[in-house]
Amino acid sequence: MKTVSDVRNEGLCLSCGACHFICENGAIVFRESVGGFLFPYVAEGTCVGCGLCLEVCPGIGFGHRLLQNLPEDPFLGEVLDCRVGKSKIEELYRGAQSGGLLSTLLTQLLDGGHCTRALVVCMPDGNPPRAEAAVAEDTKTVLKAQKSKYVPVPTLSALKALAGKGSRIAVVGLPCQLHGLNNLMDKCEWLQKAVSLKIGLVCERVQSNLVIDHFIRGLQEGAGYGFDFKNKNCFNYPGNLVVNCSDGRVRIVNESERMKMKDFFTPVRCRLCFDKLNVYADLVFGDPHGLKGIDRQRGEGLIIVRTQRGRDLLEEVEKLSLTQTREVSFKKVSLGQGMPKKVKEWNKHMRAWSLLGKRIPNYPDPLKSKLGGLSIPTVRHFSDIFRPLRLDKMDSQADVLLLAERWSRKMDRKKKHKGPIKKILRLTD
Repeated sequence: MKTVSDVRNEGLCLSCGACHFICENGAIVFRESVGGFLFPYVAEGTCVGCGLCLEVCPGIGFGHRLLQNLPEDPFLGEVLDCRVGKSKIEELYRGAQSGGLLSTLLTQLLDGGHCTRALVVCMPDGNPPRAEAAVAEDTKTVLKAQKSKYVPVPTLSALKALAGKGSRIAVVGLPCQLHGLNNLMDKCEWLQKAVSLKIGLVCERVQSNLVIDHFIRGLQEGAGYGFDFKNKNCFNYPGNLVVNCSDGRVRIVNESERMKMKDFFTPVRCRLCFDKLNVYADLVFGDPHGLKGIDRQRGEGLIIVRTQRGRDLLEEVEKLSLTQTREVSFKKVSLGQGMPKKVKEWNKHMRAWSLLGKRIPNYPDPLKSKLGGLSIPTVRHFSDIFRPLRLDKMDSQADVLLLAERWSRKMDRKKKHKGPIKKILRLTD
């Protein structure tokens, strides 16, 4: 391999943005592929062949920090505490995907001077909408960053603009993005000093950007759209997918319809990722799946405390009585997140990838040892690999969307659904 173009071509890119950050010549840009994935492209005339982009790429390897801090159980990680609850700040709670705990923490970190900036992701209105990294310095931007964006974003690219500003940064990221951040910190001294807190998100795969285009199809062309993958105000937690049109109409799509399309739009590299619970973070936030006693009307959030740094900051926020949380069993949390099944699925996808003669990410030995046993991939596991690779070989994004519609109808037939009646719950006038 010479550049991250090779990583992209081998299907191992995580779209984290680490390569863009480290490239001093500006030779790497991220563009949307035919399949709707966000990948790096290298300008050969500008690239000097230094190889730094490969050294920091978490899609193919683990740097010193990742190896040194690999937990004994790489799937579950270290856990100091585990809590479930909600924000007491109504504005933050109302607009959150679940309990508003992360938004409350970020606002207090900024207001209390624990950090000067927070790296987040927003979904501005657009035609079509696309998620993008943003630097929050106040509550206004934190509010814009609420709710999950289940699409690829090269978040770490945005760190480049903060170089030399003396920032204390809280980085909010998916597991792959925190992997890339740790690799960058191996190479970048100012980043080591600047990052004050690593805030992780529980992750069960992102999807191609074309999943957004799939769900806004048929709406008025030329209009702008707001897009929420989950909106608990429509109807009750965890809510449904919502498209807000600039003409005032609202499309509400059944949550089950979003889940139905998830497999179709999942990037192949997500199938090879072991870190669903963000084991390298200080604090991890997510939805409290599978737990009893959760507020199913307005929602609650999950916090996994992994480091003493994370615990100290969380306790400071709780002393201000801005959140209401209670302790829960991490064992129940891991079962609620479906970790036993996810580990088996990771194993089978990795073995399918290997049987196809593909390059295996350079995972450390404790992870490689997990690839033994009797986990035999099925036809579905091979299909999960071939499908996203096929999308990027199609002629156009329009062709991909037509194929997605055929997939949707096929899934409807399998589940004996009636089709469009269940897809769109309401389109207001």
